[in-house]
Amino acid sequence: VTLLWRKRVVKRYDLWTTGFAKSGAAWGTPKKLETTDTDTVDWLSLGVGSDGTAIAVWDYAAELHIWAALFR
Repeated sequence: VTLLWRKRVVKRYDLWTTGFAKSGAAWGTPKKLETTDTDTVDWLSLGVGSDGTAIAVWDYAAELHIWAALFR
């Protein structure tokens, strides 16, 4: 299981993630997924394949780029 969320930090939102491994008994330690501390994560999306591979995509409010991360 992969979980993705926005966390408010003063006047912006950062993107965070954690996972629950197949063999685990608890959620993993949350970690910040993106590193831009000057802009807010505007939207995010998460897709998961039948093999458990997940891809997260997001953008920042002031940019025209789409960012992505792959989880296996």
